[in-house]
Amino acid sequence: EKYYERLKRREFSSILKEWKLSSHTLGKKIKINIGGKVVSGEAINVNEEGALILKKENGELEKIISGTII
Repeated sequence: EKYYERLKRREFSSILKEWKLSSHTLGKKIKINIGGKVVSGEAINVNEEGALILKKENGELEKIISGTII
């Protein structure tokens, strides 16, 4: 309920900050299944849109909107 109230007040940045602090994924190497395609790399950030930013082995950054961490 507290997050709903914060969303109504458009306090997106404070919610994102709290999300990043409580994430068990950020800073770790992960594999993600995206519609049958598996990508791997280090989860380095969550952007303002809520997308996970993955730094792949080749240094390329990929924005992940949805997928399953495996």
